Amino acid sequence: MKITKTRLKELIKEELERLDEGEALGTGAGRKATRAQALAVGRSDISGIERSAIVKLQQQLLDAAKTTNIVTGPVASLMKRLSAALDKLGVSTSPEAEVE
Repeated sequence: MKITKTRLKELIKEELERLDEGEALGTGAGRKATRAQALAVGRSDISGIERSAIVKLQQQLLDAAKTTNIVTGPVASLMKRLSAALDKLGVSTSPEAEVE
């Protein structure tokens, strides 16, 4: 497959823009909060299977948020149902972690 110089420049420009967007998403405060959350999960009294499920769900949510708005549509309704089920178990959440 041959690529013209113009198309190559376009591809490089698109890739650089994509990388810039990724860096903007990774703010210092966000990274610190994520690290603190990961450490809290690691120190808790949950099993390895539960920890694995939490990490997998978190990664899936992060990946989905990069490509679409997860606070609308079917993902949002599932997050609300999960939140309601956890509330019934008596699990408390911080205000910034609640799903509207």
